[in-house]
Parts: sequence; structure tokens; C-alpha cells
Amino acid sequence: MNLIEVGQNYGPDNLSQLDFSVAKRVKMGATRLRVTLEAYNVTNSDWPFTRTATFSTASSSNWLKPSNVLQSRFFKIGATFDF
Repeated sequence: MNLIEVGQNYGPDNLSQLDFSVAKRVKMGATRLRVTLEAYNVTNSDWPFTRTATFSTASSSNWLKPSNVLQSRFFKIGATFDF
């Protein structure tokens, strides 16, 4: 049995994520080159996806401890050739 019903405790942990993408096209004769740079979770928030919902009075209780958090910031670089 849950102490707090699902969806009732919104708290201060609202998702705050910023993704960024930049692309540049270059035409070289009959071929085209597209270079892209993508950055995910630029602000590097550690938003918890899930938390443990098991309550215990033991000193080692993990109640509301995050068990899965938003992936850390990462970057992708890519290129596409069309000919």
C-alpha cells in the first residue's frame, strides 16, 4: 500500500532539460555536405525518473531515494553526404 497515491506528490522535481542542435549545409559542386552538432541535457539536471516507494522505519530506509535519473549531458557530431 502506498503512503502517497500515485500522481499526488509533484514536489520540486519538475523536469528541466535543455537540448540544442545546430546544422550547416555546404554545397560542393554536385555533392552536398550536412554537418550537425547536437547537445542533450545541456543544463545537466539530475531529474529523478523513478524513486523507491517502499517505506520502512529502519535506519537504512531508502524511501524516496532516486533509483533512475535523467541521463547526463552528452554530445553528438554527425555528417551526411548526398551525391
